[in-house]
Amino acid sequence: MQLTAAEVRTMKRMVEWPAYRHVPTARLAILARRLGKVSAAPASISRKQGVRASEPDGVRHVETTIIKVVDSTKLYLHAVLDNSSRKILA
Repeated sequence: MQLTAAEVRTMKRMVEWPAYRHVPTARLAILARRLGKVSAAPASISRKQGVRASEPDGVRHVETTIIKVVDSTKLYLHAVLDNSSRKILA
């Protein structure tokens, strides 16, 4: 299913809105569908390109990895990345 122009604009606004900046695109697509903002499947939306910075240090994002250790403890590894260069900042 192809997204309509209105759905693309809606998703762009949701991705750029400060309250949703921490949400991965795939999860945001599911949320948009649940809220009735788009009718397309989340797989159609998550294939679209996300936010891209046009200059270094223009946009930052956080990547999270969950590491399960032997005693069933979960460790959360967070990395702050520069969107333009993809370098780890912190």
